Amino acid sequence: MEEKIKNITSEIVDKIAELPIGSEFTIGGLFSNYNLDKDEKFEVFKEVLSLCKSNNIQIENTQAGMMLGMPWVFKYKKNN
Repeated sequence: MEEKIKNITSEIVDKIAELPIGSEFTIGGLFSNYNLDKDEKFEVFKEVLSLCKSNNIQIENTQAGMMLGMPWVFKYKKNN
């Protein structure tokens, strides 16, 4: 994985880990301060979900099944 993507992913997962239980967020909102192209956004999104899972950070897509566009615009809720 490219170093830039790895660093951004790590920073975003750290931000999610610090959120209080029950917080709602969008992954796109968390990477809006980074200058990412579309392909990089897909990669960061995928890696954030993977890293959250491997670190036992439980996040739930509260809009699963809806057609909203890009996957990073969905609202997630931190469950632990």
